[in-house]
Amino acid sequence: MRMDVGKRTEQDRRTGSNSRCVVTLAGEPLHRENGTHGSGRRIAETAKGTNWKTERSSYAPLPYFHRTSRSRLPMSNSLRIQRKMQSTLSQLLPEALTTRRRALAQMITGLHLAEHVHLSKVAGRIAGTAQLESKTRHLRRFLGNEDVDPERFYSPVRDCLIDLAVQGTQTEGTSPVRILVDTLELSGERQVLMAGIAYRRRALPICWETYRREGVTNAGQQISLLRALAGLFPEDTEVVVVGDGAFHSTDLMEFIEEQGWHFCLRLHTDTCVRVSEESPW
Repeated sequence: MRMDVGKRTEQDRRTGSNSRCVVTLAGEPLHRENGTHGSGRRIAETAKGTNWKTERSSYAPLPYFHRTSRSRLPMSNSLRIQRKMQSTLSQLLPEALTTRRRALAQMITGLHLAEHVHLSKVAGRIAGTAQLESKTRHLRRFLGNEDVDPERFYSPVRDCLIDLAVQGTQTEGTSPVRILVDTLELSGERQVLMAGIAYRRRALPICWETYRREGVTNAGQQISLLRALAGLFPEDTEVVVVGDGAFHSTDLMEFIEEQGWHFCLRLHTDTCVRVSEESPW
């Protein structure tokens, strides 16, 4: 934006009018040839200026910086997803603080868009004018908050995923709910034992436990993971637990059968199977 005030002409001196003024507002020039009180008022109403004072005239407008209404600005994809998540979290976690719901929505949005778990990359996809370091510190404080209980925050999402999976089996036919179990190796000395619902070539996590890395997880840890899911599925729902060779324990198989579920677990080549105690290996 610019304001160009020209020199007063001889006619201006005789008539008492002000000098030529050109005000550019949002790319549109506003011309004032005669600086009368009326024309100054019209420019004031157009440019919404509040301070009309210069060295030459009390009617010449100061530069006015136009601010476009936020409602007219195009909403970014990050902000659109964040607001959608905040609306969803308000329904799932009505008792949580608004600031924590907002921080969780930002975290989910950043993870979705960045497709990465590094906080700096996640923070880089969060909408807002704050610096990247400030956004990263904000996420780190949220994750380090002892009052933020992952189980409490995620249990409504888990229950919603289970309900949708059960409804899918009822509408699409006799397709069972498939629970995928696996062990994820993290950096350092940690590993995560996870269970997720199979959906469109993806695993939607519904339960997980973190352990110190000590080789392959044992049957007790695996049973503890599935015990957390026992009772969350209706009795008439067909459930199949799918796992790799790390879940070959017969104790785990017996626990799955006790829940009325089925299993599809990979076995090693040197493992023999028999249907009953009377049948041969």
